[in-house]
Amino acid sequence: MSQVLTQLVGLVNDSNAEQINALMAQSGVNEIAITRNMDSAEQELKEFLVSMTAVMAEMQEPENFSKEITARIKAKIDDVIDKQLNEVISNEDFKYLESMWLSLNDVFEEAGDHDEVEVVLHEVSKDELIDDFELNSADYTGSDLFKRVYTSEYDQYGGEPYSLVVGMFDIGRQHEDLLLLSNIGKVCAAAHAPFITNIGPQFFGYDSFESFDEVRDLNGLLNSSKYAAWNRFRQTEEAAYVGLTFPRYLLRRPYAEDSPELYASNARQNYSVTFFKERLHNLFDNKSYLWGGASVLFAKNVIKSFKKTGWSQYIRGPLGGGLIDDLSSYEFNISGYTQKTGSVEYFVSDSQEYEFSRAGFIPFVGDKRAEGGCFFSAQSARTVLEDEDNPDLSETAQANANLAYTLSVCRIAHYVKSIVRDRVGSNYDHNHVQKFLSDWIGNFVTIAANPSDVTLAYYPFKEANVAVLPQTGRLGWYKCQIDLVPHVQLEGIDVSMRLATKLPITLDGSANEAESDSAEAENEGVAE
Repeated sequence: MSQVLTQLVGLVNDSNAEQINALMAQSGVNEIAITRNMDSAEQELKEFLVSMTAVMAEMQEPENFSKEITARIKAKIDDVIDKQLNEVISNEDFKYLESMWLSLNDVFEEAGDHDEVEVVLHEVSKDELIDDFELNSADYTGSDLFKRVYTSEYDQYGGEPYSLVVGMFDIGRQHEDLLLLSNIGKVCAAAHAPFITNIGPQFFGYDSFESFDEVRDLNGLLNSSKYAAWNRFRQTEEAAYVGLTFPRYLLRRPYAEDSPELYASNARQNYSVTFFKERLHNLFDNKSYLWGGASVLFAKNVIKSFKKTGWSQYIRGPLGGGLIDDLSSYEFNISGYTQKTGSVEYFVSDSQEYEFSRAGFIPFVGDKRAEGGCFFSAQSARTVLEDEDNPDLSETAQANANLAYTLSVCRIAHYVKSIVRDRVGSNYDHNHVQKFLSDWIGNFVTIAANPSDVTLAYYPFKEANVAVLPQTGRLGWYKCQIDLVPHVQLEGIDVSMRLATKLPITLDGSANEAESDSAEAENEGVAE
């Protein structure tokens, strides 16, 4: 029997179907049909079954047990499993599914078991959202998304308004995508819950973000006729409630034998992989790796800020809550040289970050020194109109387009609606309503000069004004306007440098010193 099994193992490696079947019959095992022309994946499965049958046959004759033969058969089984798993995890549909679940895992891990943080999952695709709004094109308030986000929570007594709506899909520049973005923006503006999703390289006319280095004039590109619909959207009110993030981040390292972690995106887990190695078709091709949208990282920072302070505006800068430091990277060796796939699909430079944020995007800037990166801005898609003759108007426009401030203002809107609803039927005139709203909002205002970070965490506003007036023709109805001024966060510094030098000059052995002409060098840029 051992001789038969030895021949069988060798034939399995050679994939000789006819001789395998003959030996199987000789050993008294039912024949397993193997043909030379079958699909490779099916062939591997047949060989796997042959190996398993051989192991079972040897177990029936313990006196002929051979460790060497069994080890070779087990190695073959491992190899077949390895190939089959690689076929599965490299499938585009499976990669999409794995990407979604690992991204969701990142969000739920950040939320943890915090009593005041709830993550609600709505299983709806981008195409389904487009169809939803097409069926309700006459009025977006008839859409299913409006009912879920606005009617069921914000507009419902006892409801829990959403603070943030996160999309896990890419937006392109085609008409249907921009129309979808506009409709979602209207829903989220009504519910006072900003919407965050991802922008893909196709939006800019490229197949991958790696081609971004070719962009020399981003402003000129986005002002071309191809982006007319995009620029019209940017001028709408709902654009202030939309944020578009990029690039993608590495969800996990490739699976490897004895890998220290199965899901490298979560360093708190430590699962060993002892039998499987992921085979990448091209180590230098980003398509070989598993990526997730940066909208998930933005959501993590919003959750982290709220857990720490009760507000969601501390989401930018390494010291201001924008840092993500637990991502993955992957190092591999080619011809003796160590190569590295970074934590992000594309490394955005400081100057690019500034240009993209001014253009209405939220870049996630990868850190080349570490496994992580940072959001330095939280700019909405809304166009910021600058008026040199009216600086106050320009500053107001900049604040309204900054999602870091919008998130806190939206939180106030949620509470004001709830507070006023609870007082319906009371004998409050407009003066009384104005007073108790002013007193309540005053709990989150500090007029201290240069307040500390701890103070700002609990008092995010430096000024608040409430005006409540009766509505003409509507008995018992009041019109309320609340003006909030946040504490301004550092955006950047324009640096101007001046260099003056004194050079010692020696002539004919004398020690005469002459002062050189003042040399000036100015370098203006943005230091984040």
